[in-house]
Amino acid sequence: RNLRWQRKVDGDKNNIAAWKLEATGSAGLQFYAYMQPGEAFLVLGHSLSSIYSTTTDVASYHGKIVLFIGDRTYTRECVPVILPSPATLSWVKCPVVEDKTKLAEWYADNRSEYGKLWDPLLGDGA
Repeated sequence: RNLRWQRKVDGDKNNIAAWKLEATGSAGLQFYAYMQPGEAFLVLGHSLSSIYSTTTDVASYHGKIVLFIGDRTYTRECVPVILPSPATLSWVKCPVVEDKTKLAEWYADNRSEYGKLWDPLLGDGA
């Protein structure tokens, strides 16, 4: 539900504002997709929230949006990731190629491209 809801925002400013209020105030375990600008990997996180602080030791985090990654276990806590402003809630549309063989072929044929972002072409299914 959450990922479909996030997708339906579709970059509309009014939808983003409403989504932000609802998403950061949701109770319970909620999942969200996030992609750091310039990165090639999609991150799935949970428990999106805004930090509200009245103490001076963490005042620099007041108003920041945080997303948690990973599971809480007996020996480990989830990893909080403070999302960068102002890009936190900007919607950027990009092509997605679901055919993993195209990606594998690109790097197999272009070893000099290792570590660089693959930019698929229309012929690749983008």
